[in-house]
Amino acid sequence: MNVDMRIAPHNLDAECAVLGAFFLTETAEKILPLLQDEHFYDPRNQEIYRAIRTLCENQRGVDPLTIAEELANTGSLDRVGGIGYVSSLEQYVIHPRNTYHHAKIVLQHFAARNMIRMSQEMSEAGYVGKSALDVLPAAMSKMQRILDQQTESRCADPSELAQDTWEVLSAEQGCQGVLSGLDRLDRCLYGFQPGSLNVLAARPSVGKTALAVQFARHAVMDGHSVMIVEMEMPKEQLMARMAAMHTGTSLKLLREHRAGEQAMLKVRDFLGLVQNTWKLYINDECGLDPVDIETQASIIQQKYGLDLLVVDFLQLLNLRNKDRSMNRNLEIGHITWRLKKLARDLNIPILLLAQLSRDVEKRATKILNQRPKLSDLRDSGEIEQHADVVMFLHRLTKPDGNVKGTVDLLVEKHRQGPLTDVPLYFLGGTTEFYPRGDGEQAHSAEHSKPYRDD
Repeated sequence: MNVDMRIAPHNLDAECAVLGAFFLTETAEKILPLLQDEHFYDPRNQEIYRAIRTLCENQRGVDPLTIAEELANTGSLDRVGGIGYVSSLEQYVIHPRNTYHHAKIVLQHFAARNMIRMSQEMSEAGYVGKSALDVLPAAMSKMQRILDQQTESRCADPSELAQDTWEVLSAEQGCQGVLSGLDRLDRCLYGFQPGSLNVLAARPSVGKTALAVQFARHAVMDGHSVMIVEMEMPKEQLMARMAAMHTGTSLKLLREHRAGEQAMLKVRDFLGLVQNTWKLYINDECGLDPVDIETQASIIQQKYGLDLLVVDFLQLLNLRNKDRSMNRNLEIGHITWRLKKLARDLNIPILLLAQLSRDVEKRATKILNQRPKLSDLRDSGEIEQHADVVMFLHRLTKPDGNVKGTVDLLVEKHRQGPLTDVPLYFLGGTTEFYPRGDGEQAHSAEHSKPYRDD
């Protein structure tokens, strides 16, 4: 067995310069969000930085004496070499204004050590026969965290602001995103915008999956690359819905193998189109974690490009390594925040399906066609906070019962523009939605709504 005798990457001078800067200027506290004690290579420096963080959090002055006192209280003063070593750190400071750059050097070496450690763990996992599917997702997640730490967040200057904004506004297609295929909705949203989280919510069996599949199919036929995370049904059932939509064949007849020869020829041609020209990727695993979705979406984007991600549906997602004290509301809020961050990181729109609470049905027994409200989003109020667009699919009823196939798509939150209602018919045979004329609308809700300022 070969033993690697090389010393892990580190820069002790940079570590000491960062610590010593706290003695000379209060502005050194700006690096506290950037560095953790584990980022330091020397165990002595880890102890000292931990003491500095404690002093700063308690708003106490930082100097060799206060650090020595804090270390003595935790029983670690002798381990770091006493007050003599603590006092010597100041001599490493070339100029306090370089502290941020020295902190980045410390972070870069920590990232290099992490990369070495991760490669060793992957190598060991391979030798003991672990599956790549068990090892690679976690490894890619760790690598992404390393990359995130190395990515410097910065503000755009006036020149960059003006140039980038002009490029967007003067583009031939303006601010157009991924179109849904429903003209009224597209005029309102200008398509699903890159970096946006779009929530489509409804009670069960109203048609939110069917509408999401319709949006995805339209996007693919427009030449976009689409990934669907479908946790409610197998991929074959999802594709059967698309086949019914595309060929105009009854889904029921397809499932019962009674569609007829001509219809099956159309289905075969459709599947050939999918195989040869479509950029559609479906994951139908259950019980996914947001990290799984982040990893898979990143891979798809790198290999093929990705323009739209559809997730069906929010309440089926779980945090695999959540804090035991985290309740379901906080868990759902964290999941939506992760998906919003993923949309921003990949610069793609995400269409997230969600369920509404039973409060909608309870109100319907008192007031006919009572519209859903943002507060009806099930499990967490943070869903509406993180979402850029919130849409409700609302089935209309009459006093004598349901109006078959009559639904409204209600845009109840739109961070960048107006709200609207989109009247629709649902054709159950092909599971497809079609626009319904305004004059046929079954309620008196106003279609032209004011802009939201949030």
